[in-house]
This record gives sequence, structure tokens and C-alpha cells, in this order.
Amino acid sequence: SINQVWYGHPGRLAKQWTPPNPPSLSSGSNDIMQLWVKPISKGTWAALIFNAHSLMPCDASLSYADIGLPDGQIFAVRDVWARRDAGTWKGGFLSTDVILPHDSRLYVFTQCENSGDIIKAGSLINGDDRTYLSVK
Repeated sequence: SINQVWYGHPGRLAKQWTPPNPPSLSSGSNDIMQLWVKPISKGTWAALIFNAHSLMPCDASLSYADIGLPDGQIFAVRDVWARRDAGTWKGGFLSTDVILPHDSRLYVFTQCENSGDIIKAGSLINGDDRTYLSVK
């Protein structure tokens, strides 16, 4: 289990952001989406995306830099909550489905050692010189 794995780091808040056009926030905080990242073994990271807003469903787009993944590598993506492999990710942006208020998405990224390790891609969408992996 991810929360019990110790790989030298307890995890960290990697990013907080406000989606475009949020309703006014009663708490006074504009940071309503959070990304928590934790290394869980050599070449493997866990990423939790949390919607901390009490009213607004939101989706998220993440980059390698947001998670702290090394550039130029290919990662197999596992959607932990859905219990399924979501495909491979080779840079660009990862986009989630809509995350309801106080809900989350949990992904595990495992670095592929070579092209023989690559899992067949899920939904890869190319555009704007960026690659999107949709995990909807």
C-alpha cells in the first residue's frame, strides 16, 4: 500500500492552484486543487490530486515538472482508484476527468526501462505540439 511504503520521503505538496473562473471561496483561500507526490520505489512515483473545494467540480492537467518526473522518459500510468492501467505517458500533459468536491484521483507512475516495457497506450491525444494522456 502506497501510504506504508518508505522510500526516503514521506511525500510533499507539489502544487496548489485555482481552476479558471472559480466561484467565490468562503474560506478566503484561492488554492482549491492540490497535487501531492511521493516516491515509492526506484523509478516509481505516486501522485494524489485532491479537489479541496466544497462546491466546484474540477479537472486537472499535470506535467512531468509538476510531479517531478525526469524528462525524456516514458512512464506506465496506473489509476489506483479505478484499479486499471491507464496507458503510457511520454511528456506533455496528463488530463484527468472531472474531480468532484472533496474527491481525489490517485495515480502511480512507473518508469519504463526500454520500449519493450511499454504498455499499450490508453487514450493518447496529440495537439498543439503537446501530448495529452487522458485518464478519463
